[in-house]
Amino acid sequence: MNSITSSLLLAFTLVTAIGSSLPSLAGESTLDLAERALDGDLDSAARLLERHDSSEPMRLVAAIAHRKTRDDARALELMEEAMANGYLPALWVRVVHHVERHEWIEAYAWGRLAMLVRKHEAEDEIDEDAWPMEWTWQFTQQAARNLREEQFPLADRRTEDVVARWYADLTTDRADREYSGPAFEKRRAPTYPRDEAHSRETGWSLLMMQFEADGDVARVLPIAQTHPAFSERAEAALEHWVIDSSTLDEGDLDRGFVQLVEFGLRN
Repeated sequence: MNSITSSLLLAFTLVTAIGSSLPSLAGESTLDLAERALDGDLDSAARLLERHDSSEPMRLVAAIAHRKTRDDARALELMEEAMANGYLPALWVRVVHHVERHEWIEAYAWGRLAMLVRKHEAEDEIDEDAWPMEWTWQFTQQAARNLREEQFPLADRRTEDVVARWYADLTTDRADREYSGPAFEKRRAPTYPRDEAHSRETGWSLLMMQFEADGDVARVLPIAQTHPAFSERAEAALEHWVIDSSTLDEGDLDRGFVQLVEFGLRN
């Protein structure tokens, strides 16, 4: 797993996580098509899926395109296709989706699943005192606070169904999860947004990058995030990242590199 650490407000730390690369689209910029899809252009989303039918990041971009047009059924279908292949950002986006839609039973169930997956993925054991500093816990608690007392039995049953169906798919070790993109020469850690730090909110931002021939980042495109401020800070930092241009293959300049940047608070 790729990671960087920086000193932050109140001696907290920030960590960034995994990335993946996407092949270019002949005659069209990968980021241009993705940007139009994220704005709700379903034609661009369909072309991305047609040309990258095995790319989980592009499946997620298409899901967000359908979500943008309020076609939630298709959006969730695409997220589930990505989750079935073990793509964790699709689960993260799904939790945020249900919270933003105020679908509290679904948000609670998928948040509980995300907590279990997060615990499985954690390098260190997450103890009881550390959970309030995890975004999965924060979002699940937000859902719980919005549930009526009589809704909790239904929410618990829904959680059991979601966990039984998806936990194994999302925690199985897969060789294709290993990063195989270019090597970085320089990575700047984003600064933690002041308001989110003071309120102890944690989360992530998922972004796509495009490179120049010399290894500089040419463009950054936010895909999804838990908080807009996290996306803004991550985008500003990634603009200054540099890769080793010798690790690029010929014709790779239009590749889209997908990076998950996590914002966490630790004493």
